[in-house]
Amino acid sequence: IALRPELKEEAQYFTSLVNGGILTPNEAREALRYKKDEDEESDTLRIPANIAGSAGDPSEGGKPKENGNTKT
Repeated sequence: IALRPELKEEAQYFTSLVNGGILTPNEAREALRYKKDEDEESDTLRIPANIAGSAGDPSEGGKPKENGNTKT
């Protein structure tokens, strides 16, 4: 079908949207005309690690204290 992009390109497109936190996995599945995945995480946006950060506690990390001591 001439109007449908190549499947590989389409898969890469939706993978980047899901992994970039733009679509949920189920939104991508719906766009591809697949059945909804019943796993509740499939309705949740994925937050990329480079945006979310690695600190488990928001008070962790950041600029070191003036005296060079990083612990409170």
